[in-house]
Amino acid sequence: MECGAQRPYTDKVKNLFNKFHGSSITENLLESGDVHLGGMKKEVCVFFSDIRAFTSFSESRTPEQVIGMLNEYFTVMVKIINDHGGVVDKFIGDAIMAIWGAPKSTGDDAFNAVKASLEMRLGLQALNERRIARGEIPIKIGMGLHFGDAISGTVGSEARMEFTVIGDTVNLASRIEASTKAFGTDLLISEDLAKKIEGRVVLELAGSAEVKGKTEPLKFFKVRGFMNPDGSQQILKTDYSGYEAGDVEKVKVTQSGAVKLAAPKNESRFAARVSKEDFENFKSISEKKGIGYQTLLGSIIHLYVIGQLVDVDEIKKVSPQIKIKL
Repeated sequence: MECGAQRPYTDKVKNLFNKFHGSSITENLLESGDVHLGGMKKEVCVFFSDIRAFTSFSESRTPEQVIGMLNEYFTVMVKIINDHGGVVDKFIGDAIMAIWGAPKSTGDDAFNAVKASLEMRLGLQALNERRIARGEIPIKIGMGLHFGDAISGTVGSEARMEFTVIGDTVNLASRIEASTKAFGTDLLISEDLAKKIEGRVVLELAGSAEVKGKTEPLKFFKVRGFMNPDGSQQILKTDYSGYEAGDVEKVKVTQSGAVKLAAPKNESRFAARVSKEDFENFKSISEKKGIGYQTLLGSIIHLYVIGQLVDVDEIKKVSPQIKIKL
């Protein structure tokens, strides 16, 4: 039994460990009373994020300004990760790596990770409002998530070790985050993760891309918001959740997406990319045929038809001269 004199010291040590390792890792260490190298396979959801144009931002500011911005940003994001059962694995410059499912599972790791990412979208909006009020430029970020098997445990040496997860799942999560730049969105998830949370969030197929280390193109999905119990959508969109897509080294977009989104029973929606020269022609024809549209990003158009299903072939029938790139 721990005596009264030792308790404050133990609490102080625990609080210090929490700041460096996270509460769940600290609890594991204190419960076991032993730290050794090794690991085990676990199903985890791995998260990566980084700040867009961070290099140019840091080059034009003092070290104190850069550290101040990072600490304010990390404070917001880490709290959201912790509140949703995640563990911050490490900071890599401006990047965050976080895990759900290790060392302990929340029981709903896939959904909790996505929910945290959507809350980070809103958290960034609030942070940027404060930054703009102070005369500072807003921050944009990219987030990537993947669900799969990884080795979870302690790596290093007897003199210096750390808890982490390693494996292909981690590598792919990092590639997905990098792909957000190519698809012009703040959040992308893998097809494996999308299957885990289908019906609980509003998903849109971003498209497919070839990434380093994979022989076949991978499908990526955007997360627009939550599905409510009554079937309605709660769309979470901010001024910083979408931006102009650009070329990314190590990521080759092979297909931009067109997919039906979850919607009311009498309405079907999907997104498609059309060439700019065809846009005006598309508007005049679609209005005559009862097909509505809403521009999203550049040449990406959000199409919808009331009372019928819509697919690419249907659009081609309406206007065969329009080249819809999928």
